[in-house]
Amino acid sequence: QIYKDHVTFPWLEHLLVGEKDRYCHIIYKKTQFKGLPAVMIYYLSDAELFEKYFKFVASYFIKNGYISTHIELRFLKQVPWPAKISSGFNAKLYLSKTLSPQDIDYLYSELVALDL
Repeated sequence: QIYKDHVTFPWLEHLLVGEKDRYCHIIYKKTQFKGLPAVMIYYLSDAELFEKYFKFVASYFIKNGYISTHIELRFLKQVPWPAKISSGFNAKLYLSKTLSPQDIDYLYSELVALDL
């Protein structure tokens, strides 16, 4: 369903990584960071599998001309190597008694839907 909801947005890209019976659906956007081509990941269907295949994903992006890959740390269980943690970008606010920060993503937000 997530793929169907977002496939019509031309500024979003989709990537699958994984194994025969298990995969991680990645939704990302091409962007710039400090004037250089970069990728911002907005969605991971399986953070554990993403971490396992992080080196392959990073290599794929580098081979396609993207200098850096950006993802919020709250989407991951551990920091993949090699990685640099940066903070202070785009603070996110939400108020909920039942949701945790890991439950919040951008898939149905104006950030993704309006190409901001």
